[in-house]
Amino acid sequence: MKDFATHVIGDGAVGTTVAISLSMVGTVYLHGRTGPVSGNLVLLNQDQTLTAKFELPPSTPDSKGLFIFAVKAFDLEKSVAQYLPLMAAGSTMLVLCNGYIDPEIKKLSSLYSKFHWHRGVVVFGASKQSEDVCRLHTVQPKVYFALGEYEHMLSCHLQSSSLFSRSENILRDIQMKLFANLVMNTLTAAYNLTTNEEVWLHQNELQLLMEESFDLLGVLYPADVRATKAEFQAYLKAVLTLTKGNTNSMVVDLRSKRPMELDYLSGIVSNLTGYSMLKKLHGQILDSKT
Repeated sequence: MKDFATHVIGDGAVGTTVAISLSMVGTVYLHGRTGPVSGNLVLLNQDQTLTAKFELPPSTPDSKGLFIFAVKAFDLEKSVAQYLPLMAAGSTMLVLCNGYIDPEIKKLSSLYSKFHWHRGVVVFGASKQSEDVCRLHTVQPKVYFALGEYEHMLSCHLQSSSLFSRSENILRDIQMKLFANLVMNTLTAAYNLTTNEEVWLHQNELQLLMEESFDLLGVLYPADVRATKAEFQAYLKAVLTLTKGNTNSMVVDLRSKRPMELDYLSGIVSNLTGYSMLKKLHGQILDSKT
Protein backbone atom coordinates (compact mmCIF):
# COMPACT_ATOMS: atom_id res chain seq x y z
CA MET A 1 0.00 0.00 0.00
CA LYS A 2 2.83 2.42 -0.77
CA ASP A 3 0.39 4.65 -2.69
CA PHE A 4 -1.52 5.31 0.53
CA ALA A 5 -0.49 7.26 3.59
CA THR A 6 -2.46 6.32 6.70
CA HIS A 7 -3.32 9.09 9.15
CA VAL A 8 -5.03 8.45 12.48
CA ILE A 9 -6.73 11.57 13.83
CA GLY A 10 -7.10 11.42 17.61
CA ASP A 11 -4.38 10.36 20.04
CA GLY A 12 -6.65 9.12 22.82
CA ALA A 13 -6.84 5.47 23.83
CA VAL A 14 -8.74 4.34 20.72
CA GLY A 15 -6.67 6.35 18.25
CA THR A 16 -3.38 5.29 19.81
CA THR A 17 -4.43 1.63 19.77
CA VAL A 18 -5.43 1.86 16.11
CA ALA A 19 -2.26 3.71 15.11
CA ILE A 20 0.12 1.33 16.86
CA SER A 21 -1.71 -1.73 15.51
CA LEU A 22 -1.65 -0.43 11.92
CA SER A 23 2.01 0.62 12.23
CA MET A 24 2.84 -3.09 12.35
CA VAL A 25 1.74 -3.40 8.70
CA GLY A 26 2.64 -0.03 7.20
CA THR A 27 3.52 3.62 7.73
CA VAL A 28 1.10 5.49 9.98
CA TYR A 29 0.99 9.10 11.10
CA LEU A 30 -0.76 9.93 14.38
CA HIS A 31 -2.33 13.34 15.05
CA GLY A 32 -3.63 14.89 18.27
CA ARG A 33 -5.51 18.09 19.08
CA THR A 34 -2.38 20.22 18.82
CA GLY A 35 -0.81 18.52 15.82
CA PRO A 36 1.15 15.44 14.80
CA VAL A 37 2.59 13.05 17.38
CA SER A 38 6.18 11.85 17.11
CA GLY A 39 8.35 9.46 19.11
CA ASN A 40 7.88 6.00 20.59
CA LEU A 41 4.47 4.81 21.81
CA VAL A 42 3.69 1.52 23.57
CA LEU A 43 0.56 -0.66 23.46
CA LEU A 44 0.17 -3.18 26.28
CA ASN A 45 -2.03 -6.19 25.57
CA GLN A 46 -2.87 -9.37 27.43
CA ASP A 47 0.02 -11.35 25.96
CA GLN A 48 2.25 -8.90 24.14
CA THR A 49 3.76 -5.43 24.10
CA LEU A 50 3.87 -3.46 20.85
CA THR A 51 6.18 -0.48 20.42
CA ALA A 52 5.91 1.89 17.47
CA LYS A 53 7.94 4.91 16.47
CA PHE A 54 5.97 7.70 14.85
CA GLU A 55 7.45 10.28 12.50
CA LEU A 56 6.14 13.69 11.51
CA PRO A 57 3.98 13.59 8.35
CA PRO A 58 4.72 15.54 5.17
CA SER A 59 3.31 19.05 5.26
CA THR A 60 1.31 18.56 2.06
CA PRO A 61 -0.26 15.45 0.54
CA ASP A 62 1.61 13.77 -2.29
CA SER A 63 -1.09 11.15 -2.93
CA LYS A 64 -4.55 10.14 -1.75
CA GLY A 65 -4.59 8.63 1.73
CA LEU A 66 -6.58 6.91 4.43
CA PHE A 67 -7.78 9.11 7.31
CA ILE A 68 -9.14 7.32 10.38
CA PHE A 69 -11.03 9.61 12.75
CA ALA A 70 -10.88 8.33 16.33
CA VAL A 71 -12.21 11.49 17.98
CA LYS A 72 -15.27 12.39 20.03
CA ALA A 73 -18.37 12.97 17.90
CA PHE A 74 -18.52 16.66 18.84
CA ASP A 75 -14.94 17.13 17.57
CA LEU A 76 -15.41 15.39 14.21
CA GLU A 77 -16.23 18.35 11.97
CA LYS A 78 -13.52 20.49 13.56
CA SER A 79 -10.96 17.71 13.13
CA VAL A 80 -11.78 17.31 9.46
CA ALA A 81 -11.33 21.05 8.91
CA GLN A 82 -8.06 21.07 10.90
CA TYR A 83 -6.43 18.34 8.80
CA LEU A 84 -7.95 19.27 5.45
CA PRO A 85 -4.56 20.46 4.06
CA LEU A 86 -3.24 16.88 4.32
CA MET A 87 -6.15 15.35 2.41
CA ALA A 88 -5.76 14.83 -1.32
CA ALA A 89 -8.85 14.36 -3.49
CA GLY A 90 -9.92 10.74 -3.56
CA SER A 91 -8.78 10.05 -0.01
CA THR A 92 -10.79 7.66 2.16
CA MET A 93 -12.32 8.83 5.44
CA LEU A 94 -13.06 6.11 8.02
CA VAL A 95 -15.00 7.52 11.00
CA LEU A 96 -14.89 5.59 14.30
CA CYS A 97 -16.92 7.99 16.47
CA ASN A 98 -19.47 6.69 18.97
CA GLY A 99 -23.08 7.78 18.98
CA TYR A 100 -25.71 8.71 16.42
CA ILE A 101 -23.62 10.69 13.93
CA ASP A 102 -25.51 9.99 10.71
CA PRO A 103 -26.49 13.69 10.27
CA GLU A 104 -22.83 14.71 10.73
CA ILE A 105 -21.64 12.16 8.17
CA LYS A 106 -24.28 13.34 5.69
CA LYS A 107 -23.19 16.95 6.19
CA LEU A 108 -19.48 16.16 5.82
CA SER A 109 -20.13 14.02 2.73
CA SER A 110 -21.84 17.02 1.15
CA LEU A 111 -19.23 19.58 2.23
CA TYR A 112 -16.27 17.41 1.23
CA SER A 113 -17.62 15.32 -1.62
CA LYS A 114 -14.14 14.78 -3.11
CA PHE A 115 -13.47 12.21 -0.35
CA HIS A 116 -14.93 8.74 0.20
CA TRP A 117 -16.77 8.60 3.54
CA HIS A 118 -17.28 5.42 5.58
CA ARG A 119 -18.14 4.33 9.12
CA GLY A 120 -16.28 1.90 11.34
CA VAL A 121 -17.27 0.26 14.62
CA VAL A 122 -14.84 -0.10 17.53
CA VAL A 123 -15.35 -3.15 19.72
CA PHE A 124 -12.70 -2.88 22.41
CA GLY A 125 -11.84 -1.01 25.57
CA ALA A 126 -8.53 0.76 26.10
CA SER A 127 -7.04 3.40 28.37
CA LYS A 128 -4.04 5.71 28.37
CA GLN A 129 -1.64 4.76 31.16
CA SER A 130 0.54 7.77 30.34
CA GLU A 131 1.23 10.01 27.36
CA ASP A 132 3.35 7.26 25.80
CA VAL A 133 1.66 4.06 26.99
CA CYS A 134 -1.78 2.66 26.16
CA ARG A 135 -3.36 -0.51 27.54
CA LEU A 136 -5.94 -2.73 25.86
CA HIS A 137 -8.64 -4.18 28.13
CA THR A 138 -10.32 -6.51 25.63
CA VAL A 139 -9.15 -10.03 24.83
CA GLN A 140 -10.19 -9.96 21.17
CA PRO A 141 -10.27 -6.29 20.11
CA LYS A 142 -11.82 -5.48 16.75
CA VAL A 143 -12.61 -2.59 14.44
CA TYR A 144 -15.27 -3.50 11.89
CA PHE A 145 -15.40 -1.56 8.64
CA ALA A 146 -16.80 -1.67 5.11
CA LEU A 147 -15.29 0.19 2.18
CA GLY A 148 -16.36 0.44 -1.46
CA GLU A 149 -15.44 -2.12 -4.11
CA TYR A 150 -13.12 0.48 -5.63
CA GLU A 151 -11.17 0.44 -2.34
CA HIS A 152 -10.46 -3.30 -2.40
CA MET A 153 -6.69 -2.92 -2.00
CA LEU A 154 -7.19 -0.61 0.96
CA SER A 155 -9.56 -3.12 2.57
CA CYS A 156 -6.92 -5.82 2.17
CA HIS A 157 -4.36 -3.54 3.76
CA LEU A 158 -6.54 -2.89 6.81
CA GLN A 159 -7.28 -6.59 7.21
CA SER A 160 -3.57 -7.36 7.26
CA SER A 161 -3.77 -5.98 10.80
CA SER A 162 -5.46 -8.38 13.23
CA LEU A 163 -7.35 -5.43 14.72
CA PHE A 164 -9.45 -4.82 11.58
CA SER A 165 -12.18 -7.04 10.14
CA ARG A 166 -14.40 -6.36 7.16
CA SER A 167 -18.05 -6.11 8.15
CA GLU A 168 -20.65 -8.17 6.34
CA ASN A 169 -23.35 -5.67 7.36
CA ILE A 170 -21.91 -2.36 8.56
CA LEU A 171 -25.29 -0.71 9.23
CA ARG A 172 -26.22 -3.60 11.50
CA ASP A 173 -22.88 -3.24 13.32
CA ILE A 174 -23.42 0.51 13.69
CA GLN A 175 -26.91 -0.02 15.13
CA MET A 176 -25.69 -2.74 17.49
CA LYS A 177 -22.94 -0.48 18.85
CA LEU A 178 -25.32 2.48 19.17
CA PHE A 179 -27.79 0.32 21.13
CA ALA A 180 -25.02 -0.86 23.47
CA ASN A 181 -23.71 2.67 24.01
CA LEU A 182 -27.18 4.10 24.64
CA VAL A 183 -27.75 1.57 27.41
CA MET A 184 -24.28 1.04 28.85
CA ASN A 185 -22.82 4.55 28.70
CA THR A 186 -26.02 6.18 29.96
CA LEU A 187 -26.47 3.82 32.90
CA THR A 188 -22.83 3.78 34.02
CA ALA A 189 -22.51 7.58 33.82
CA ALA A 190 -25.85 8.27 35.53
CA TYR A 191 -24.80 6.19 38.54
CA ASN A 192 -21.05 6.84 38.24
CA LEU A 193 -20.34 3.11 38.15
CA THR A 194 -16.72 2.00 38.47
CA THR A 195 -17.05 -1.01 36.13
CA ASN A 196 -19.42 -2.03 33.36
CA GLU A 197 -20.25 -5.16 35.34
CA GLU A 198 -22.15 -3.03 37.87
CA VAL A 199 -24.82 -2.38 35.24
CA TRP A 200 -26.38 -5.70 36.24
CA LEU A 201 -27.11 -4.27 39.70
CA HIS A 202 -29.62 -1.84 38.16
CA GLN A 203 -32.06 -4.30 36.59
CA ASN A 204 -35.13 -2.05 36.49
CA GLU A 205 -33.30 0.76 34.74
CA LEU A 206 -31.50 -1.70 32.47
CA GLN A 207 -34.73 -3.32 31.24
CA LEU A 208 -36.38 0.04 30.56
CA LEU A 209 -33.29 1.40 28.82
CA MET A 210 -33.19 -1.61 26.52
CA GLU A 211 -36.85 -1.17 25.63
CA GLU A 212 -36.51 2.55 24.98
CA SER A 213 -33.24 2.21 23.05
CA PHE A 214 -34.73 -0.39 20.73
CA ASP A 215 -37.74 1.86 20.16
CA LEU A 216 -35.40 4.79 19.45
CA LEU A 217 -33.56 2.81 16.78
CA GLY A 218 -36.90 2.43 15.01
CA VAL A 219 -37.24 6.23 14.99
CA LEU A 220 -33.67 6.88 13.83
CA TYR A 221 -33.77 4.15 11.17
CA PRO A 222 -37.52 3.93 10.39
CA ALA A 223 -37.22 1.60 7.41
CA ASP A 224 -34.02 -0.21 8.16
CA VAL A 225 -33.45 -1.62 11.65
CA ARG A 226 -31.15 -4.54 10.96
CA ALA A 227 -31.73 -6.82 13.98
CA THR A 228 -34.43 -8.05 16.35
CA LYS A 229 -34.82 -6.86 19.92
CA ALA A 230 -33.44 -10.17 21.17
CA GLU A 231 -30.36 -9.83 18.95
CA PHE A 232 -29.67 -6.31 20.22
CA GLN A 233 -29.99 -7.47 23.81
CA ALA A 234 -27.71 -10.47 23.18
CA TYR A 235 -25.11 -8.13 21.68
CA LEU A 236 -25.29 -5.85 24.72
CA LYS A 237 -24.83 -8.80 27.04
CA ALA A 238 -21.79 -9.94 25.05
CA VAL A 239 -20.21 -6.46 25.20
CA LEU A 240 -20.87 -6.19 28.92
CA THR A 241 -19.24 -9.59 29.42
CA LEU A 242 -16.19 -8.69 27.32
CA THR A 243 -15.72 -5.36 29.11
CA LYS A 244 -17.04 -6.24 32.57
CA GLY A 245 -13.95 -5.00 34.40
CA ASN A 246 -13.62 -1.80 32.37
CA THR A 247 -14.53 1.69 33.52
CA ASN A 248 -16.85 3.10 30.87
CA SER A 249 -15.32 5.89 28.80
CA MET A 250 -18.20 8.24 29.61
CA VAL A 251 -17.61 7.69 33.33
CA VAL A 252 -13.92 8.47 32.82
CA ASP A 253 -14.85 11.69 31.02
CA LEU A 254 -17.36 12.57 33.73
CA ARG A 255 -14.86 12.07 36.54
CA SER A 256 -12.20 13.98 34.63
CA LYS A 257 -14.67 16.81 33.94
CA ARG A 258 -14.11 16.43 30.20
CA PRO A 259 -16.80 17.02 27.55
CA MET A 260 -19.02 13.99 26.91
CA GLU A 261 -20.90 12.74 23.86
CA LEU A 262 -24.30 13.17 25.51
CA ASP A 263 -25.88 14.93 22.53
CA TYR A 264 -25.13 11.88 20.37
CA LEU A 265 -26.45 9.33 22.86
CA SER A 266 -29.03 9.99 25.60
CA GLY A 267 -29.44 13.59 24.46
CA ILE A 268 -30.97 12.39 21.19
CA VAL A 269 -34.34 12.03 22.94
CA SER A 270 -34.41 15.54 24.45
CA ASN A 271 -36.94 16.81 21.92
CA LEU A 272 -38.83 13.54 21.44
CA THR A 273 -42.00 12.42 23.19
CA GLY A 274 -41.61 9.57 25.67
CA TYR A 275 -38.33 7.86 26.63
CA SER A 276 -38.78 8.63 30.31
CA MET A 277 -35.86 6.52 31.52
CA LEU A 278 -33.38 7.86 28.96
CA LYS A 279 -34.46 11.40 29.85
CA LYS A 280 -34.27 10.74 33.59
CA LEU A 281 -30.75 9.30 33.43
CA HIS A 282 -29.66 11.99 30.96
CA GLY A 283 -30.76 14.55 33.54
CA GLN A 284 -28.81 12.77 36.28
CA ILE A 285 -25.67 12.93 34.16
CA LEU A 286 -26.17 16.63 33.50
CA ASP A 287 -26.74 17.27 37.23
CA SER A 288 -23.55 15.41 38.14
CA LYS A 289 -21.54 17.64 35.80
CA THR A 290 -22.38 20.76 37.79
